[in-house]
Amino acid sequence: MLEQRRIGSSGIRVSEIGIALQGPDDESAEIAREARKFGVDLFAIGDSDHLPWLTDALGPAAVTVLVATQSPPIGGTFRPDAPDGRLAFISYSSLTELPGAMGPYRLFGGWEIGAAAEGGAASRAELARKVIDGRSTQIIGVPYTPAEQSAGLDLMRHAHRAGLGIVAMGLPGPAGEEHRFLARPGRTLAQASIQFVLANEYVSCALVGVRSIGELREAVDAPAAQALTLGELERLIELYAHRADGCM
Repeated sequence: MLEQRRIGSSGIRVSEIGIALQGPDDESAEIAREARKFGVDLFAIGDSDHLPWLTDALGPAAVTVLVATQSPPIGGTFRPDAPDGRLAFISYSSLTELPGAMGPYRLFGGWEIGAAAEGGAASRAELARKVIDGRSTQIIGVPYTPAEQSAGLDLMRHAHRAGLGIVAMGLPGPAGEEHRFLARPGRTLAQASIQFVLANEYVSCALVGVRSIGELREAVDAPAAQALTLGELERLIELYAHRADGCM
């Protein structure tokens, strides 16, 4: 079974791996039910209209659900030319609990942190800091994979100290040839990516997008797969640092 981690300073604990569902469809419903058997109790869905479908799939269950909203991004409409505009931070705030036959489902509504408006923060990362300092959010979704470490430890440390939970998004994530060394007997590349994220002490949950039962099993087996060595972790950080320097 998966280990549990605390969502920030709240009393809520969730599975170290969460599943981003592609539904609503029959295959995603089966993935959700299988995930529960493995101990997954955090799910992400793309629209609040999908909630009835999810509750039908899971029945009464003590789960945490991250729900994307259709509201305008915090801080203004996305601008392709904005600094670190490729990043997609998400601010999650508590909505409600659905008791009885519908739950208890703990629901958190997510608002994208957009590109800064005129006179606002200079980047999405800076705007994310302002949202964190505003104390109006309980969870922040941060793009974080071996191939995308732009958010940085400083921002995650800042969120952690403010009592927020941190959900790492983007897994399993794209990987280039430079990451192929991670795949070895007893561990796939996707599992190594999940281990990399879970090695970060500030991460409350690694959110993984899966499209099949096979991918689900690969994800939930990641913590028990052959562990990344300290040398491999350091190499991943150095690879990203060198690539980032080359893009400056």
